[in-house]
Amino acid sequence: MYFITLFVSGTLTVEVVKAENLVKGDLMASDPYVVIRFPGEKHEQHKHTTVVPKTVNPEFSQTFAYFVTDEHRGEKMTFEVWDKDRFTADDSLGAVQIEIDWILNAFGTKNGAVTNFRDSWKLEGVDHGELQLDFSYQAN
Repeated sequence: MYFITLFVSGTLTVEVVKAENLVKGDLMASDPYVVIRFPGEKHEQHKHTTVVPKTVNPEFSQTFAYFVTDEHRGEKMTFEVWDKDRFTADDSLGAVQIEIDWILNAFGTKNGAVTNFRDSWKLEGVDHGELQLDFSYQAN
């Protein structure tokens, strides 16, 4: 019996669009930003959005690109939302983990075509809040 494994190689682009209804990290609002943890990256290599001051409904509209291969199958990307604090440690406002296999399978690309989708995910570890992400994939 033979198993055929399809080699995956391409560029996965992620736009962190916005977050909605975040918990308040401070008395009145939050100063949110998003950290993206991609498999195999060291801590100092993690990408992050800029801080959006004093809001629980930040608009980020920031895009990040990652090269993906078969080695990333079975791995997860993590999107952590944080409240930036000036004098104390930053506060977690929730996180979302998304399997790279799920992302790649959602595309069904053919002939190297660029495909994309946008969706919102409920933040885990907090009472409420959602993160909207836009994914696109260009096969090599």
